[in-house]
Amino acid sequence: MSKILKKAVIYVGSKDEKLFPFTSAVPKELLPFGDIPTIHHLVEEILSTQIREIIFILPTGKKIIEEHFKGIERITKEDGGADNKFSSIEFSYILQKKNSKAFSSILRAGEYIGDEPFALLFSNSIFFGEKEPVEQLYSLYRTSQKSAVSLVEVSGDDISKHFIAETEKIANRIYKIKRILKNPSVEDTESRFAIIPRYIFDPLFFDFIKKSGKQDFADILSEMISSGKNIYGYEYRGRWISLNNKENYLMENLDILDKKFK
Repeated sequence: MSKILKKAVIYVGSKDEKLFPFTSAVPKELLPFGDIPTIHHLVEEILSTQIREIIFILPTGKKIIEEHFKGIERITKEDGGADNKFSSIEFSYILQKKNSKAFSSILRAGEYIGDEPFALLFSNSIFFGEKEPVEQLYSLYRTSQKSAVSLVEVSGDDISKHFIAETEKIANRIYKIKRILKNPSVEDTESRFAIIPRYIFDPLFFDFIKKSGKQDFADILSEMISSGKNIYGYEYRGRWISLNNKENYLMENLDILDKKFK
C-alpha cells in the first residue's frame, strides 16, 4: 500500500557567523528575504505539497523561532480568524541539546515521525524556481515510494565544494543515485550533480543513522545505497540561495525585492 507523505522536518543549524553582525541579535532564519522572514520561505515550500505537519529542530539559542510562529498563531486567534496561510499547519518543536550534532538531533525527530515517510529540509538554503524542490520530490515519492534527494548541476570549482551524486538517468530530470562523492575534484568524476539540502526519506533512514553512528550525510547515504536501498534524484532548475554567504544573501535579496516592488 502506498504511503502518504504528511510530515516534514526542518533542521535549523546553530552557526550564523557568516552573516554577522546581522545575526548578533536575530537568527538568520528570521532575517528578511524579500518581504517575509527567511524561514517563511521554507514553510511555504512545504505548503506547495499536501504536507501539513512540520517539526522544527532548534538550537536553544534559536527558540525565538518557536515564539515567532506561536506569536503568529496567537495574533490570528485574537483577530477572530484573520487570514493566515500557516493556519492549516501543525507545528512541533524539538530543542537540540547543547553541543549536539546534527544527525543526533535529527534522530530525535523519529519520535514524531513514527513509521511514516517524511521530508527533510535544512534552513541554510532557500530556492526560487518553476517548482519548489520539495514539491518535485513529493511528486517523485508518490510515484516511486523511494527515498529521494534534490540535485542541481554545478561546474568548475563548485564541484569540490559539494557532495556529488553519480547517477543513472531514469526519466527526464529523474535519476537513480549510484554513488556519492564527498567534495571531489573535477578530475575525480564526470558527474556535475550536487546534492542540495532537500530530501525525502522513509523511517529506515533513522536506522541507518543509528547503525552508522556517523554525522556525515554522504556516508549515511552511501551506506543506504550499499545496503541495497534505492535513492532517486530529481534535478532542480532554479535559484539556489545560500544563507551562509553574506554577499550572496545581500545581492539575491536586493534582486528579489527589486522584482517584487518595481
